Amino acid sequence: MLISTWAGILCVFVMPNIQTRNFGAILTFSGAYLFAITVIHILPELYQHAKQPFVLGVCVLGGFYMQIFINYFSTGVDHGHIHGHHSHASSEAVLLFISIWIHSLLEGTLLVHPQAAHPHDETGNLLVGIILHKVPESIALASILLSHLSSKKWIWVMLFIYSIATPAGMYLSNSMMQYQWMNDQWVMYIFAIVAGNFLHISTTIFFESEQNKHRFSLYKMLLIISAALIACGVEFIG
Repeated sequence: MLISTWAGILCVFVMPNIQTRNFGAILTFSGAYLFAITVIHILPELYQHAKQPFVLGVCVLGGFYMQIFINYFSTGVDHGHIHGHHSHASSEAVLLFISIWIHSLLEGTLLVHPQAAHPHDETGNLLVGIILHKVPESIALASILLSHLSSKKWIWVMLFIYSIATPAGMYLSNSMMQYQWMNDQWVMYIFAIVAGNFLHISTTIFFESEQNKHRFSLYKMLLIISAALIACGVEFIG
């Protein structure tokens, strides 16, 4: 996970003009994979052992709409979208960083499976999805911070803090469960919220990964189908 995050970050410094057709392909594939594992892995896992399905559904909806609120500050960086740079000040870049850090912290909770949600603790497919998602996200964040902040020192500090957010979320969730500060049911509610986040992010990627959004693209469709088939195959084998 750290490797994929730093690979994306370093790409920005090595290849400043990273927003190319290849970047769009990576974005589309990662979004499709993220959507697939949300539908075939996270949601079935949640509802299989749910004691209160309605509450979980509300949490999924809450996570979806919460991501809209996060996007207001992150300007879409969490789904790898690099917007125009003319309207941002350094203070807005800091707000963007904070919102992405919160999003990344929540991602880490998905890799800590409570016994009630998943007794077999299989996280391989989910881990692959998060790793793929991290590449375009880190490229977008690094690009915008580099454009809006003059201090290279603070850029590297912020990128380092961002890179450890998901592992930190994983560690904090695991610690809270071990010390019984948070029971399995509450962890499942957090899972549902992040599932809603992922549904918003992945579907948004489908519509923003190409300029001609309303034209059929066989190349894009093949990428989406390939990602879904791979996710289903990994889930079946696992």
